[in-house]
Amino acid sequence: MKLICETYYTLSWVMDILTIGILVVIYFFISENIEFHSYMSIMAILSSSILYVMGILHSFHVDLFKLHQGISENYYNYISTIGNVNWYVGYLSMMFPMGCLLYLNFKNCWMKRLLFIYVNLGFYNVIICKSDGIILGLASSFLVVGCFLMKHKNFLEDFMKLMLSFSVIMGIVFLIITFYSGEYVQIDGIFLLIIKKKIWLVMGTGVLFALFFLKTDIKKKITLKIKFTELEQNIVLSILFVAIAIAVLIYEISVFEDGWGTGRGRLWIYTYNLFSNFKWIYKLFGCGCDCFGIAFLSKYSSYVDGIYLNAHNEFLQYLVTMGFFGLVSYGMIWISAGKMFIQKKEKSIVDWIFFSGIVGYLGQSVVNNPQALNYAVLFLMLALFKKSYKEL
Repeated sequence: MKLICETYYTLSWVMDILTIGILVVIYFFISENIEFHSYMSIMAILSSSILYVMGILHSFHVDLFKLHQGISENYYNYISTIGNVNWYVGYLSMMFPMGCLLYLNFKNCWMKRLLFIYVNLGFYNVIICKSDGIILGLASSFLVVGCFLMKHKNFLEDFMKLMLSFSVIMGIVFLIITFYSGEYVQIDGIFLLIIKKKIWLVMGTGVLFALFFLKTDIKKKITLKIKFTELEQNIVLSILFVAIAIAVLIYEISVFEDGWGTGRGRLWIYTYNLFSNFKWIYKLFGCGCDCFGIAFLSKYSSYVDGIYLNAHNEFLQYLVTMGFFGLVSYGMIWISAGKMFIQKKEKSIVDWIFFSGIVGYLGQSVVNNPQALNYAVLFLMLALFKKSYKEL
């Protein structure tokens, strides 16, 4: 048995290092030779739209391409995908905020109208994906979107139109789950609360009044005695974001226990214990890129319900599978991206778009698994982001 495990570990290291190596080569090639062009965004929109439409159909249990044969008991855990919904959450966390910023950037034309439809199709999928991990992804990415709106206030009205349309989408979902008698995805989590408590109606009404305020001359008649500089506004916004983040963190710590996050609390505690009991060489280099399941279940299979092949936290995943050095290397992805974004004084719309997607992926990664399909998208975004950064 020991020989089998060691052989599996060796093969895992070879195969996964090959995959990561290929992605790294592609990253350096693209970041040095390929520039972002509008046709790339059109290709991304077309491919994403196919998934969005599939997600809408799947939410009504319509499977045109017969992708869900044999998994009828867990049908809605595979929305718009032949794999678990975890990868779709990562994909949406990247593509949805990027779509929003693309919509804001386009002027009034046919492309802007199509982007408006595209973003709303994406929002419907955000609601039905049945994972609160999407909340972390969107919360992270929309911090970037919020900073963009603070810097480019002329886009605020278009963003408010998006918020109004999002309220309408939630209202449509409310009508579906209230009156539709056929098979439909059972929404849960935060979006269920927002829809059931009609918070979407309050939000939509508030945005509608705000839009009316912006469209009329009322705002011109109101003068504020206190005026803030752009730096002061950014400081106030940053303090607000940090305060919200601390409040959420304190709340999550206060309710953290074994069953937190559909068993993630227990899983993370055992994962940390697994790493702490490793030999020193495993602590430095890990047990193997794709060997979490074997290492974890060999020790804790009798203590957990179900089969865990991933840590459901990418940082813990790499700590166990690639050790301290792997975790540091993984962390440098986000540190270097953040450093490039901060250092660039004159940020283009391309910088904002890609950085929102990168941060969106980071947000959901703390409760999700590494996915090969998402990594291909992530490395492409990182490469194009670096290329844009070099064009100072």
